[in-house]
Amino acid sequence: LLVHGKNFFGAYWTGVIETLRREGYRVIVPDLIGWGKSTKPSTLTAASLVTHMRSLLDQLKVDSVAFVGHSTGGLVGMHMARTAPERVHALVLENPMGLEDYRNGLMHPVSHEDWAQDERSMTVDQIRQYMAHYFVNKQPRFVEPFVAIRTAVGRGRSEERRVGKECRSR
Repeated sequence: LLVHGKNFFGAYWTGVIETLRREGYRVIVPDLIGWGKSTKPSTLTAASLVTHMRSLLDQLKVDSVAFVGHSTGGLVGMHMARTAPERVHALVLENPMGLEDYRNGLMHPVSHEDWAQDERSMTVDQIRQYMAHYFVNKQPRFVEPFVAIRTAVGRGRSEERRVGKECRSR
């Protein structure tokens, strides 16, 4: 199970997906609720993301996963491993969000009130400037698909459908 971070969506894992599939693994790569092509809820918390992830695994009839989480995905993975350890047989955290004091090996969850509200408070230009720092090549063709997805978070189903069509056509 590959879970992306706050600033990305499932397509972030494209190269990893190809490699794992070539090696014979079943790979599950959801867009977290609120990102990518997923539903844009009015509120978004770590607990709700874990609930959605567990529901997805139930729907797919998957009892246990190797959970690989980047950034927010790492936070979700940590919470899921703590609340449903029977579902997570391995946990890999890539630059996880929400953990502190790595020197002593302590993992204390840091709470976030509502990520959807955070997203709604940013302008498109603020998101574009923020996203651009993730890219060495800052050409719009690389940055803009991620800006479009970020701006759709929390803006409802019609925005979600419009952005999804634009991203598929690129």
